Amino acid sequence: MTNHSHLVLARLDFAENRVHFGGYDDQLGLDGALPHLLADTLFSAICHGWQQCYGTSQLEALLADFLSDTPPWRMSDGFPYEVGANGAIAYLPKPTGTFPSAIELDEPPSSDSVTKKKLKRLRFLRAKDIAPFLHRQFDTAQLDYYHDLWTDEAAAHVVVNRGIEETKPYRVQYLRFKECAGLWVVLAMSKPGVAYLSRLKEVLGMIGETTGIGGRKSTGAGRFTVTWSDEEPVAKAILDNLNSHSLSFQPDETRFQLLLSITNPNSTEVLKLKQPGEAMYQLIHRRGFHYSTDPRWPGLLKKKPVAMLMAGSLVKGGLQGRLLDVTPTPRSNWQPPHPLYRYGLGLTLGVLQHEK
Repeated sequence: MTNHSHLVLARLDFAENRVHFGGYDDQLGLDGALPHLLADTLFSAICHGWQQCYGTSQLEALLADFLSDTPPWRMSDGFPYEVGANGAIAYLPKPTGTFPSAIELDEPPSSDSVTKKKLKRLRFLRAKDIAPFLHRQFDTAQLDYYHDLWTDEAAAHVVVNRGIEETKPYRVQYLRFKECAGLWVVLAMSKPGVAYLSRLKEVLGMIGETTGIGGRKSTGAGRFTVTWSDEEPVAKAILDNLNSHSLSFQPDETRFQLLLSITNPNSTEVLKLKQPGEAMYQLIHRRGFHYSTDPRWPGLLKKKPVAMLMAGSLVKGGLQGRLLDVTPTPRSNWQPPHPLYRYGLGLTLGVLQHEK
């Protein structure tokens, strides 16, 4: 991966506001939610906010830079953090395909199946546990340690069809982060991209205060305040937590690197992924619809589906990824007025040699 000139972390604090982040492969509808914000969802929100703040021409200029060989920034998905008596703790996606057995962990054989089931359900690991996990030195005594960072709640809603049909009730699953917790997002700014940082801060602050992020925003869900690691000590402490414990954003490119963002490999990298011993990854499919009040778009249109690597995948040397054109297919009597893109750039964290 290319060296990053400037790393900055955004800390999203949702306070008392509930959130609804959708799932993978359409597995979760409104009745399911994740404590995990995908980078493509965040990028879409930033682009919309950029247009609102600076106009269409400035958004087009930003996207042109993202399609170049040196995109302005790469960013992670949004993952949980907590701040408590032990300081700031960043949680990372559990590495894909690494499930140490109880025998390898010197535990009684009778606990093997129980341990494996717990490990399979595990979504996140503390930053300090990543290297021990990969080197089969992970302590399985506290496998559910992050579950007290949020609460689950469901709310009833009603579809009103204006007298055409009877009203239809439905339920939506939300998460509510506790006072000590929220989400972090790391942004690796390129040298040309550093000039965008002040605008990026303004846009993300506006999104948090007005529209929010994720689903069900019309009900007030997803609103947040954002603080930055170059301005606020708690956000800086979370970034410092990620840059320790045998982890590095500037790793040896011959070692495995942990994907921190949903990523679509470019054509060269697809061949690399097929080589034995080069990667351990999990694929998901991202779909969605585009709706705009712009009369040039004829209502609700389906974007092109794409395959992505999940955060938590392990790849030697990391991945550059790419921005994907997901513009709906033209029709005989209609052409898309402008392209639509899905974020798929890679950001990785290197796992260095672990010392016991």
